[in-house]
Amino acid sequence: MWWQAAERFARVVRDTLVTDLAHDMRMACLHLMRAHGVGPPYTPVTLSGVQVVTPFNVPA
Repeated sequence: MWWQAAERFARVVRDTLVTDLAHDMRMACLHLMRAHGVGPPYTPVTLSGVQVVTPFNVPA
């Protein structure tokens, strides 16, 4: 049944990556705007933070 597949998936996937999606979307939109000539001429590219979440460090 579907819950057995979910249990197997939960056992296999133990670590996940968490990124700042709002920051990533903002940088993508600025890049697209700049490519079409309507955005600011230069915006420094900054990387969003990435966290590895495991069962031992799950944020509260």
